[in-house]
Amino acid sequence: MNVLKVDCDPQVADWLSQRYPNLQQGSAESDLPISGYSGDVDIIIVGHSCPNPVSLAKAISNWPSAPPTVFLSTREALDSLEERMQYSPGVGKNIAVCEFEESAFLIQLDHAIETGRMRQKLGIASHDKHAAINSNVSPSWLLQLLLKYLPEYIYFKDREGRFLAISDYLAIRCGLDNPNQAIGLTDFDLFDNEHADEAAADEADLVAGKIDRVEKEEYVTWEGNKIWVQSLKLPMKSRSGYTMGSFGISRDITAKKLMAEQIERQHKQFEDELKLARTLQESLLTKGTSQFKTPDGIDQLNFDARHIASSQLSGDFYSVLRTSKGNAAIFLADVMGHGAQAAMVTAMLYAAVNEIAHHAHEPARFMQEINMKLYSWLSEKGHVFFATGILCYFDFDKQTCRICQNGGSHLLLSSQASPDIPVNPALGLIPQGTFTCKELEYRSNDRFLFFTDGILEAQNETGEIFGIDRLKDTFQQLVSANDNEILDTIIAQLQAFTRKTAEEDDICLLSTHMLTSPASALANGSEKGTEADHS
Repeated sequence: MNVLKVDCDPQVADWLSQRYPNLQQGSAESDLPISGYSGDVDIIIVGHSCPNPVSLAKAISNWPSAPPTVFLSTREALDSLEERMQYSPGVGKNIAVCEFEESAFLIQLDHAIETGRMRQKLGIASHDKHAAINSNVSPSWLLQLLLKYLPEYIYFKDREGRFLAISDYLAIRCGLDNPNQAIGLTDFDLFDNEHADEAAADEADLVAGKIDRVEKEEYVTWEGNKIWVQSLKLPMKSRSGYTMGSFGISRDITAKKLMAEQIERQHKQFEDELKLARTLQESLLTKGTSQFKTPDGIDQLNFDARHIASSQLSGDFYSVLRTSKGNAAIFLADVMGHGAQAAMVTAMLYAAVNEIAHHAHEPARFMQEINMKLYSWLSEKGHVFFATGILCYFDFDKQTCRICQNGGSHLLLSSQASPDIPVNPALGLIPQGTFTCKELEYRSNDRFLFFTDGILEAQNETGEIFGIDRLKDTFQQLVSANDNEILDTIIAQLQAFTRKTAEEDDICLLSTHMLTSPASALANGSEKGTEADHS
């Protein structure tokens, strides 16, 4: 057996050694307080100098283990202590009192040892290693701590919804002087009827066994107070399984609720602003799209575009420009990142493109101007932003195109497998002096596919990218289709590859079909040709 000696005189150790040497050898000593002592305890011996033996006896009696305990007393205090132990509520029958004298002590010790042996014989352990709490501490004391100090609405109710106990916090919030004033009251005595009716219905269902728990947010009002609480209520069952009532805890979440409502309002406002920004951005992409015809009204160029944003706002941008001589220039750009920041830069690009559109027949100069504007707006001010892009200028008279691309490849041609188009530095990073262009000839019915790298970097579930080769093969197989069919098929094949309807990066595709030339227009009966563009 495990003996715990509390504030004992050394004489007690001598008596134990003489009568039960094994008990003395394995005994432990502790000072007050002893609640929560971590070792296993079968017998407690409390010395005669204990300042408040009755309170200690009540605490030990309330332990789940409730070990047999012998309180030693001086001869003068013995009768008084025995009476107080016998008649004080909360002192259990595991408590014994005797005079601090060897023979009296050994008699009570023998009784304690016999009690321990009978517990073992009956399979009643003084300590439970599987208990949810330390077996040497009072559960009611722990509950009192919870009720007294936690800033929570804690409550226990009988089957009729009458309070059996509440936390100090709940009492204070309801204007009571102390928690005892709530005993016997109901929610109807403390709260407004709307909440009281709802709580009574929930608790009646718990008591009736219709539900096994209530877990919800509740709006509680009383005497001008209005709060939100998160409540958890459970049936209160006896050891035999009888439902005695209910108990629960409610946490004030008013501040959290108000913050959530504010965030929701701000989110809705932000969503509305994003939708407006998205609408404006889409209108920028399609606003004022030029038509390119010969003087006799014959189409010289057709194009179609697809713009798929990975979020509400995109960092991809394209513009189809008409030069002063009636030729076409196609500008496409991909701003680093996506979302609102990238969209702001695309808006800046839109302004820049309109400002320098008169340079569109000079791709290198046009891209130099774009580069310098982005650099002065962003990099010079410490913002690390850049864009990749391409400008392709079509000279309808000469049937040539001049191409300047920056930061990456953005073009496929149906008539040439892989044209060697130089790649200049990305736009906006450094104040580059000159950019290199490439001039190519084209024929009627040639097709150009402009793209941003979002389609190349799109991945399937195994991490494989769509890639330039897959895009090139798909495009070459579709050269006889119209622009709309080409783009729809490419998007469909991309989605079949990634098994997604939305990708992680923005995607912009623009397909251009070269339809006629001045010579072919004359051959078809045109009476006057197109003026050469010498700009």
